[in-house]
Amino acid sequence: MVSALKPGRAFRSWGEPRTATEFGACACVLAAMELMENLVVAHTARIGTGVDYFLVPRGTTSEEVEDLDHPGIVRLEVSGTDQQSESVLNRRVQDRIRRASRASSPFPTIVGVVGFQVRLIQIEHMQGTA
Repeated sequence: MVSALKPGRAFRSWGEPRTATEFGACACVLAAMELMENLVVAHTARIGTGVDYFLVPRGTTSEEVEDLDHPGIVRLEVSGTDQQSESVLNRRVQDRIRRASRASSPFPTIVGVVGFQVRLIQIEHMQGTA
């Protein structure tokens, strides 16, 4: 049996709104990537790469992506907002596209941004830049 946390207790579990938004966005976008694109996480990205994760097609073995040279690798940049406006969501998407495009990479990139108040996940595909 699963029971829901009472609202006050849930808030205290993730009392920092920015952290809750970040973790929630990652969970939502990663689930969307698996369901919509058949992609799963191979590695988390290092700071400065312009993205958060490296994804591969579901079923790819860890040995195949050991050195990040698998032809099916896709870079993923994730963000989220709790603002009540689609225009804020759209601006965040454009900001993340700019951020991801600063780092040269031969791999295609996907930007996924969650708008929690507007209940949308916006996904944008970019080509590799190297």
